[in-house]
Amino acid sequence: MTEWTKVETETWTPEEGEEISGEYLGVQVEVGENKSNLYKVKTEEGKTVGIWGSAVLDGKMFGMEVGTEIKIAFKGKVKPLKGREYKDYEVFTKKDSNEESGVDVY
Repeated sequence: MTEWTKVETETWTPEEGEEISGEYLGVQVEVGENKSNLYKVKTEEGKTVGIWGSAVLDGKMFGMEVGTEIKIAFKGKVKPLKGREYKDYEVFTKKDSNEESGVDVY
């Protein structure tokens, strides 16, 4: 007889300089009271991790294809001369070794 396994998702709450990588599983839109995006990544350890979107991250993740190997790096909070403080991210994708370069950066 087949047993049920509970699916659990932890949420990534990064400190400046931390990174997460794995397979991009997709995005849930308008989640929670702030109607934010929630990106899902399956890490190399096999855990499914949720990553809350922000204006910067949403822009860099726009159009990302499910199944893409990605790495998200949290660069820290930035305080511009005008406006509100925001969280800055870099997003990297892996390409096959047959393609021109090995990594795209967004």
